[in-house]
Amino acid sequence: MNFIKVLAARINVRRHPDHPELWLRLGRAYQERAELHRPETRFLDIVCPDPTSEVDEPNVVYLDPAPLFFNKAIFAYQRAISLKPDYAQAWEHLGAAYTQQYRRGYWCGDDRLQEGLTQDKQQRLAIAASAFQQALKIEPDNAVVWNNLGFVYGQLDRFDDEVSAYRHALKIKPDDVETWHRLTTVYYNRSQPDKVAQVCQEAVKNIPLDAHSWYDMGYANEELGRLKDAAEAYNQARQLDQDFPGPWVRLGVVYARLGRVEDAVRVYSDVIEWNAKQRNKFWLAISDLKRTEQGEAVLRHLKSRYPEFMSKQRL
Repeated sequence: MNFIKVLAARINVRRHPDHPELWLRLGRAYQERAELHRPETRFLDIVCPDPTSEVDEPNVVYLDPAPLFFNKAIFAYQRAISLKPDYAQAWEHLGAAYTQQYRRGYWCGDDRLQEGLTQDKQQRLAIAASAFQQALKIEPDNAVVWNNLGFVYGQLDRFDDEVSAYRHALKIKPDDVETWHRLTTVYYNRSQPDKVAQVCQEAVKNIPLDAHSWYDMGYANEELGRLKDAAEAYNQARQLDQDFPGPWVRLGVVYARLGRVEDAVRVYSDVIEWNAKQRNKFWLAISDLKRTEQGEAVLRHLKSRYPEFMSKQRL
């Protein structure tokens, strides 16, 4: 089906070579085709042939056609931009194509030295960032582009710019769950639980039904030693998504650390008795429970109450 879409788009640009919208359509068709292929191999230096040509083969030996299709998509987007320099969608898709190449690991080489590969990756990311910036000059309220730019900045280790991009996206779409998660992850990766807690506090005001934001807030508070706040957040997350193992795993640990042994036992008992889908995640709590006397007391209670189940755990 995608081949037919590519063929139709190719015919259209031949008939109307000066229409930027048709070049954009051709680029999207090639990019979709590239994304259908699993990123299993890289191949030798890729020449970027004219995407309107009948031959889909570069003048080199290769094992996976996806990089060729990505390059044809890039060629088409560049052609659209040359015809219409203020074409925001073309700039956006050009940046997305380079970003996808980065994500999938397709570079201009097969077994090059790591230094060369790293340099090539940085160049592609820099081009993607530039394309997204151009798109935003034309359409500054495009939250999707701000999100994509934030990802690219993150890969380029431009921390402040990454945070700023996600903040811009959230000003436009404050209820976008993915963007809140990305911003939270930025601070997690930098080991800043205080910032994580702050971002999650903002997040739950805008997306109060998102269990993962409540969980992240609980985990950050736990890291900061604010155990009561952590327990409240974990409880909220558990109520919102009963099949999400993280909240109840951590809630029992936090209750144990607070000396609330019976509450911890109650949390784990509910899972063991009523949630067959999640009970096998109990092992995630064991190592933390064994670190405190209260945690050991929780384990003893569970052993006496559920001997068969507990005998199967790695204690």
